Amino acid sequence: MSLLKAIAFWSAPAERSGDGAVPRSAQPALLAKALLTACAALLALTLVSCSKTNPPVVLATVGERQITADDFQREVERRHRARQPVADKEALLQEMVAFEAQVQNARRAGLADDPQVQREIGLMLIGKWRERELAPRVDAVQITPEEVRAEYERELAKYTRPAKVRVAMLFLQADPKASETRRAELRQRLEEARQKIAANPSPGGRGPAATGFGPLALDFSDDQASRHRGGDLGWLDAGRFDYHWPKPVLEAAYALDKGQTSAVLEAEGGFYVVMKTDAREAAVTPFEQVQATLRHTLLLKKKRELEEAFRREAVRLAGAEIHHQALAGVELPPSAHPVAQRQSAEPPGLPGTNESNP
Repeated sequence: MSLLKAIAFWSAPAERSGDGAVPRSAQPALLAKALLTACAALLALTLVSCSKTNPPVVLATVGERQITADDFQREVERRHRARQPVADKEALLQEMVAFEAQVQNARRAGLADDPQVQREIGLMLIGKWRERELAPRVDAVQITPEEVRAEYERELAKYTRPAKVRVAMLFLQADPKASETRRAELRQRLEEARQKIAANPSPGGRGPAATGFGPLALDFSDDQASRHRGGDLGWLDAGRFDYHWPKPVLEAAYALDKGQTSAVLEAEGGFYVVMKTDAREAAVTPFEQVQATLRHTLLLKKKRELEEAFRREAVRLAGAEIHHQALAGVELPPSAHPVAQRQSAEPPGLPGTNESNP
């Protein structure tokens, strides 16, 4: 029974009760029930009609590909995000049609199967995937003050500058087979040099003032590397003996007071006289001076570790397997020379550490 028929039926007067007519007293309740039933039916029909997906609005067809209004809107939004100008609707649709036509022609030409093209597409996919999955994790990496302090304590030797001495040297070479007379002559020459030094001591000090033996080195030294600069050997780490001069000579130099000259020393290669022209105590670079650089180094290290873990996890999830026996049978072309993997570059030496020249 339709809604109108139900309303008409229940609105008609009931004159008989014995022939099936409904008593008038019951009519309001029955009428309300009929109205509720009809409303429920209308609501169900409305929901069913709303649940049906509207067919896409096709703006153009390129081969088997349809360009819909949704595609058009996404292209407009993409251009807005990229701050690109949006032409009028007709021109924009023409550009989209031309783009799709060229893509289809490229596929028909077999470019989609070209290894180089596939690699470029793969690189683009990897970039987008890393941007979505890895970048948020990398951006969330933090270094706490406690981590920075712990790393500083662990690498304290790196931030400690050893005690240093500046040494000048006179050297006269002696043949191992030289006679005692010849050796005595060489010793006497250096004794003469010491007397001249005592009569006209060097002012010592850093930089140009560290003249060492001055012009005497030209007359009393065979060491070509230092004789033209007063015998100056530069700054040496106190207590370090892996320089190319004999250990007894270095020991004597380290034991001197600043400005003091040693006695004539006979050691490997000939005769020596050394002078300590300057000295600096050991020093530790303060934590405050290196914490910013140290924090940056730790941050880069954590990010590298995160990226490496991300790469390993990708390989694991892909179920990758390397067939080493098959790989062994592959021959590289002559032009392909294996290149050793570069080690990660260490950060530059910090000021005041033993990594930089004094």
